[in-house]
Amino acid sequence: MIRFAACAIAILLAGCRANDAPRPPGGSADRERVGRLIVEMQLPDPERAEAARRELALCGKEATPRLIGLAASGKPMVAAQALEVLGAIGSEEAIAPICSILNTSPHETVRLAAAQALLSFASPIATDPVGAALAHEACADVRVACLQALQAIPDRGAGRKALPSLQDPAEMVRSAAVDVVEAHRPEGAGDALAEAYAYLPPSGAWSEKERILGILVAWRDPHAVPLLLEALSNPFSSPARQEAARLLGELGDMAAVSALIEAIVDARPEVALAAHSSLSKLTGRTDPAAPDLGDTNGRDAVREAWKKWTEQRR
Repeated sequence: MIRFAACAIAILLAGCRANDAPRPPGGSADRERVGRLIVEMQLPDPERAEAARRELALCGKEATPRLIGLAASGKPMVAAQALEVLGAIGSEEAIAPICSILNTSPHETVRLAAAQALLSFASPIATDPVGAALAHEACADVRVACLQALQAIPDRGAGRKALPSLQDPAEMVRSAAVDVVEAHRPEGAGDALAEAYAYLPPSGAWSEKERILGILVAWRDPHAVPLLLEALSNPFSSPARQEAARLLGELGDMAAVSALIEAIVDARPEVALAAHSSLSKLTGRTDPAAPDLGDTNGRDAVREAWKKWTEQRR
C-alpha cells in the first residue's frame, strides 16, 4: 500500500512539476476550473480521476486552499486524494495543515496519505509535527511513512526523532528508523543503535543486527568492537560469528586479537577462516598458513601458534 501511494505521488510529481511554470493570478475562470477538476477527481472512473488530479497539480497555488479544505473534510477517500495532489503541488502553505491532519485524523488511510505528502515537501517545518505523530501512531504503515518523511528532511534534528523507533515492535518500522539514523547520524546515534542491537532477541534477527554492526563499523563507533566480540561468541548463528570475525579485522582494533585466536577453533570452518584472515590483517603476520578447514587438530595447532606468537610480542 505504501509503495502504491508513493508511486502515485511520484507520477504526479514527474508529470506536473516539470511543467510547473509561473502562472498569472487566478480569476473566476481558474476558480471554476479548479472546482470542476475537484469534482472530476472524485469520479468512479479511474482514468478521469487521475487526469483530474494531474491537472489540479498543474493549477498549483490556485488549487491549494480548496484542496486543503478537502484534506480536512473528514471523508477518507476524498481527503487522501486531496493530500496526494497537495504533495505534488508542493506549496509551503499546505505543510502546517497536512501536519495537523497527520496528528489528528481518525482514519489510517488519511494519516498515511498525509505522511506521504510530507515526504514530497522534505521541509524542516515538518520535523516536529512528524516526530510527534510518530510517537503516538498506532499503525505500522503510517509509522514507516513518517520515518520516510523524516529521512527526506535535510536536518539532523529529523534523525533524532527517529531514534526511539529503533526499538519499535514492528521490524519494518525498525528498518525504516535505521535508514533515517544512518542518513542523518544525529547526536547519540551510536548509543541508540547499540541499545537497539541489545533490544533484538539473542537467537534471531541477525539480518537486523548485521546491519547495525555494519553501520557502527563504518562510523568507527566505540560500540562496534564490544558488540562484535559478543556476536563472535553467539552460539545460535554461525553466520553471525563469521561476519563478526570479518568485521573485527576491518576495524583494526588489537583488543580483538585474543577473541579471534579462540575463534580459530570454532566448530564451523568458515568462522575459523574468517578469524584467521582477520588476525593476519590485524597483526600483519601471514604465517601460519590458513588452517586446514577439515581438520580440528590442525586448527588447534594454528591457535596455539597464534597464542605463542602474541605472547612473544608482549
